[in-house]
Amino acid sequence: MLTVFNCGQGDAIKLESDCCVFNSGKPLYIDLGPSSFTCTINSPVIDLLITHSHDDHICGKFNNNNFIVDTLYIPAYFPEIYKILKKLLRGQFVKIPTAFQRVELLWEGSTFGKCRHMEVLNPPLNPNDIFSKKNNFEFSLQEVELFLEQNGTSVNDIVNQDTPFNNITYPEGYSGRVFVTIAVSIIKQLTRNGNVTIEKAIKRFLEFDANKISVVFKYYEEISGLVYLMTGDADRSVFNRLIKKNRCLKSDVLKVPHHGSIKNLSKRILSKISPSVAIISHNNGKFGKAQDTHPNTGVIDMLKKSGSAVYYTNDVIKNGVLTESAHSGQIVNAATVII
Repeated sequence: MLTVFNCGQGDAIKLESDCCVFNSGKPLYIDLGPSSFTCTINSPVIDLLITHSHDDHICGKFNNNNFIVDTLYIPAYFPEIYKILKKLLRGQFVKIPTAFQRVELLWEGSTFGKCRHMEVLNPPLNPNDIFSKKNNFEFSLQEVELFLEQNGTSVNDIVNQDTPFNNITYPEGYSGRVFVTIAVSIIKQLTRNGNVTIEKAIKRFLEFDANKISVVFKYYEEISGLVYLMTGDADRSVFNRLIKKNRCLKSDVLKVPHHGSIKNLSKRILSKISPSVAIISHNNGKFGKAQDTHPNTGVIDMLKKSGSAVYYTNDVIKNGVLTESAHSGQIVNAATVII
């Protein structure tokens, strides 16, 4: 059973299964929603997956402290590991961090423990697969080291930065040094013309990359036979990479990425997923220079034309007019409920 919480502009989801051994009966909570959201926990032990570090996915709170987070799942991507753990421990949350039993990293091809029902599709383990070649990483490690030295730090300082947990097991082939070298190369490019400070460049980079490394996974529900695609805020580049690799995206139930942003879905991508049911968690948020609010009108039209049944956590308002109504309760033939 998939429960999508109406958390406002953000994501907060619970996945439960009576037949899956991945959590031995523990519910898996996927993201926590924004700071305005409080999630009710009725289980003594849960697992928690944070798809990426943006505040509308990680800043929600729990209604009580009478439970244990057995396993925290986070994307295997260096900046995100640090940002997620830092945010979870910065003191504004109920005391859940003290109860973490272990932290596990997720990447393309990895598994949730011994679970055979889940397939992790993103992020890729190789950072060169995350960023397009147009970024042109033209700086050598020596140039990156010099750039960092001029700004009072080094690659080693960043890679070895203490995180709140020191017992994370990194996958074979993982290199924090490669991540940092690429990151700093991009940051250096952003500051070349002198119009962008290093602080702004770092912030821009961190915001830029978080959606690209959102944990994306498929879940195969054994009893119903349904396939769910959980997407976080993954953008088009993520799905296009998977399509290029001939990865199967076909799913029955789609959690529409990034609250229905037009930058995260296309007709081609949607045709590969071909969902019977699409769910959009949103609250008519508008970001940056966007002219349209979430969910974007183009995405709504795209989903309708595809034949998918679309469900919204909140009413969709365009120019003060109600265009789509919110759904509350069970979604027929989807083993999903919106509350």
